[in-house]
Amino acid sequence: MSTQTLEEEKPTEVAVEPERTNTLNAANRCDHCGSQAYVSALLKTGILEFCGHCWNSYKAGIEPIAEVVLDERWKLTDTAKLDVSP
Repeated sequence: MSTQTLEEEKPTEVAVEPERTNTLNAANRCDHCGSQAYVSALLKTGILEFCGHCWNSYKAGIEPIAEVVLDERWKLTDTAKLDVSP
């Protein structure tokens, strides 16, 4: 009777980029002025984040070269989602 040893296959290690949530929070800061970011632009070279004011200033130059733009400026005016209960 022959004995056969089973070699365990080691899982391949893959470098996985951390998941990026599709929402901005208070930790996201404008790359220009440091205020809270409400717009995130994914470029080929990386991610730029902007507050509403700076986005208005740079939008014309960034938007044409951005692969994806996440615009959450609605958070500045959407009071229906704010919890104002006592």
